[in-house]
Amino acid sequence: MILFLHGALARRDKRALPRKIRAFLLEEGLPFRELSALDREDYFQEVRSLGKGDVLLALGGDGTLSLAADALMRIREEERPAFLLVPGGTLGDGARNIWGKKPLALLLSSLENGRRKKIDVLRAGLDGGLSVHFLYMASAGAFSGVASRASRRNKALLGRLSYIFLALSEGLFLWKRLGVSLRINGKREKEERLSFLLALNGRRIAGLPLQGAGPIDDGKAELRLGKGRGLSSALRVLASFPGDIFQTPSFLAEFSQMTEICIDGEPYRSSTLRVEVLPGALEILVPCE
Repeated sequence: MILFLHGALARRDKRALPRKIRAFLLEEGLPFRELSALDREDYFQEVRSLGKGDVLLALGGDGTLSLAADALMRIREEERPAFLLVPGGTLGDGARNIWGKKPLALLLSSLENGRRKKIDVLRAGLDGGLSVHFLYMASAGAFSGVASRASRRNKALLGRLSYIFLALSEGLFLWKRLGVSLRINGKREKEERLSFLLALNGRRIAGLPLQGAGPIDDGKAELRLGKGRGLSSALRVLASFPGDIFQTPSFLAEFSQMTEICIDGEPYRSSTLRVEVLPGALEILVPCE
């Protein structure tokens, strides 16, 4: 059985994707159930109903794919269904970090004759013992709410420009910077005053290639610190200043106040952010090329 999950795809040119996948499944005679826009706990229940011989097929942006990964990581490895992810969001950086650009037909061929590949998963710990698995990025401070605040209508009309315009408008202001105490791989670093903080697993951000980033399966997250004010902090991060980047399997950030935290597009608030990398923790289906 294939559980076909797709999120609320915003861009008009993406709406054909669910139809194409549905047509492929029907043509190949593959049994499937289709789900869209469930709440997190209901979705977890659906995924838990799958068995080792089943497949979770997730189509969507970073939030949809990380929701799928989070649900799968809550199932014991020996009982976990196979996982196929297909990029379909406004940017889709999380999936494209893994795939690059591959034709849909090639990705779907993995359902019948694919092989399994292990990928790293990141786990974020927040206040109150909340734990969230994710595939791509956690951010704190300025810009963190851009993905969740961009409206569906603007994303449908403008695509990635909706994110860029919102980020530019926020960058026109000189934000009050956050006091952050960092412990990187168990070692305490000096306290910082930051506009924002990023924890990444990949080589793209905001749909653009990111210079100086490590591979996605090296067992390390990339911690990038926004040390400037306004847009200068974003430009420093994109320019990959050496002193602003750490490659680490784990870190703990303790903020001087409650702050907005975004994990693959989903908003949270917390005074701490702990991130650890789980190397090769999740298997995905990949084409036999």
